[in-house]
Amino acid sequence: MLTRLKVLRKELCLTQSKFAEQIGMSQSGYAQVEKGTKAISNRLIKSICLAFNVK
Repeated sequence: MLTRLKVLRKELCLTQSKFAEQIGMSQSGYAQVEKGTKAISNRLIKSICLAFNVK
């Protein structure tokens, strides 16, 4: 899942900061998610799916 998030972000040509902004999260919080030090909640997954039309 972490790899897929990073790939999605890079495919969209977004920085961590811009990606995090779109999903209502801080850049530092999102960086922790990408590194695997912060758990991915269902709410976060839903926000990503809605913001970037991911299914």
